[in-house]
Amino acid sequence: MVENFQKADAACQASTCATELRSETLDRIDALLVAHERDGLNRGLYNLEELRYIRVYLQELAAWLAENKPAFLQDTDTCYTCHNRFNEKTVLCIAYPDHVITEEGGKPAVALCDFFNDTLAGLYSHLHILPHFPSPMIHEDTKGPASRADGGFEAMSYKMAPSYGVPADLMNVRADLMFDFVLNHLSVKSGLFQRFLENEEGYEDFFVTIPEDKLDSLDLTPVFRPREHDPIIPYTNKAGETKNVWCTFSGTQADINIKDYRVFCMLMEALVKDFIGQGASWVRLDAIGYLVKMLGVRNREALTDCFGIEETHNILKAMRAFLCDVAPSVTLVPEVNAIQSVIQTYYGTDNDEGHLVYEFSSAPLSLFSIYHEDAAAILEWAKERLENPECIGLAFTNTHDGIGVLPMGDVAALPDGTEALQFLIHQIERRGGGVNYKTKIVNDETMRVPYEACISWMQAILTPPETAAVKGSRMTPEELDLIVDRFMASQSFIYTAPHCVPADYMGVVTSLLNDDETYELTGHRRNKNRGLVDVPAFKKALNNPETDYELLRQKVFNRKKEMIEARQSSPAFSPYAACDVDIVTVEGAENGARPVYSVLRHSPHCQEKIIALTNCTKEPQTAFISRAALYDSGFSDAFKGKDDTLIMEDILSGTGHEINLYGLTVKLAPYQVCWLKI
Repeated sequence: MVENFQKADAACQASTCATELRSETLDRIDALLVAHERDGLNRGLYNLEELRYIRVYLQELAAWLAENKPAFLQDTDTCYTCHNRFNEKTVLCIAYPDHVITEEGGKPAVALCDFFNDTLAGLYSHLHILPHFPSPMIHEDTKGPASRADGGFEAMSYKMAPSYGVPADLMNVRADLMFDFVLNHLSVKSGLFQRFLENEEGYEDFFVTIPEDKLDSLDLTPVFRPREHDPIIPYTNKAGETKNVWCTFSGTQADINIKDYRVFCMLMEALVKDFIGQGASWVRLDAIGYLVKMLGVRNREALTDCFGIEETHNILKAMRAFLCDVAPSVTLVPEVNAIQSVIQTYYGTDNDEGHLVYEFSSAPLSLFSIYHEDAAAILEWAKERLENPECIGLAFTNTHDGIGVLPMGDVAALPDGTEALQFLIHQIERRGGGVNYKTKIVNDETMRVPYEACISWMQAILTPPETAAVKGSRMTPEELDLIVDRFMASQSFIYTAPHCVPADYMGVVTSLLNDDETYELTGHRRNKNRGLVDVPAFKKALNNPETDYELLRQKVFNRKKEMIEARQSSPAFSPYAACDVDIVTVEGAENGARPVYSVLRHSPHCQEKIIALTNCTKEPQTAFISRAALYDSGFSDAFKGKDDTLIMEDILSGTGHEINLYGLTVKLAPYQVCWLKI
């Protein structure tokens, strides 16, 4: 992978100080997308005539962007490589455009940016705006994402919805912006779908359809299905003609047909004009793994493959190549909810796809480590991240959808034989969470598989008695502090994970509990985790807490702020920092148990080192690392010219810890997080 790393750097350095589309880049895009025959099968996407059209279209988009550069593209002095795109200050905040409620009212985008600038600026380098384009309203009596089809992910176009404001409102935020690109599907209520359904000239193939004569023999066995419904939905137009439309996520979200070259051009125009041109320096590629569907890729016409195939990866490579020339500072962030081995493929074969890829393992493993009081599983994930240090992941503990649980399939069963996934699901459900399922076909039988858990992170951290006590203001100060410590322990994994950028969903930032009222009203489990932030109420909690819940929110926010500021203060937290994982032994730990999560981080230029420790349990733990092990980890230089002892400071608490002749011993309180720096 090092050679791939160097090749990617060389390719980027050849073009990043210029912003024009080179002919060699267009040739590469042609080679990636050209239709061809291989092993008797038709593969690729576009014929030569279509590629000529695409070539001209991309040149026009490049010229448009050169004339309409957003502010973040004005700086052409930086040559972006695989070594310098992120740093220890890179932290993402995720929010809906109408995520906050204020007394003043007004445009939601203005309210969100005002809240961010007033409360979160400086902590978060980037603000990820979840879908801000038009979406069908399905619950007129609710507010925020719960009122919209699929929480806004059922896009009708890629333009910003006027109900949120105008793009300039978002550009006022004191952070870089990331926009959401829902490029797999559009709403069946969109103008494009209606043109397709009525066979308007040029739109006949804009969405994926299955011919009637192929329908009965269609084999869905190899199809990766993220939902329970049959993905083929019939739609009938005004003339009485029925089209069998592929709908991956719901019957009202039709999958676009990227095999039509005009659709590819439409997506590239949206990327350039509606996202980058409107200030988005990062772009999240929603559900990109489903983008291309191919019939007959396994030697029988009826057999279908539709997830993460070669053509999908080539589309992503083409986007990356285009941006490397015309917008080198733009960061592509593929979102693929799958097991770890699949997620890894979206960095590309030569580090030529995603700059940053969602690490879906981080959320369920963080919670599992707290529930199980053992860090073994998340330490295994951290060790896997060491294998490809050039592949920077986006780590998080919750998203707008909740907690994806598919990666739990890779976790070993508990000692009593209970499956790790079932253990996690049980703990979430007893805390008030809901579970969404997907289906898969095994031996012609349809099986239901847990796909995601819908629960707010604070609700997931509390036990049921604690939830009742917090709501009733019946907590003692010690009980409240234990909850705060447990919450911060659950957050520490993503802030210390090797080669990762951390991300916080707004519900995590503001310690929201489940929005059960909206869930009961709408019946959609995801709405449990899509509660809105009442800004006056949150500010009261921060400045003048009276109830236990207000005090909990204040304490968590202040501790979260301390953690982020501590991370940002040390280059050892750079995503490019070399790391050692599982470096301590724990007194009394038996049978392979790992009650303490430990990572040693070395800053990229070795100015300093951080030993990050997290006690995953409700009991005190004593962690030890020998002096010899410290020397092996590069600490020998730290002892030069000093006595036999050395003091390391916990940058979170200010407490000193001594390395003596034997090594370093750290006594950790229940759920304590300790970041030690020389």
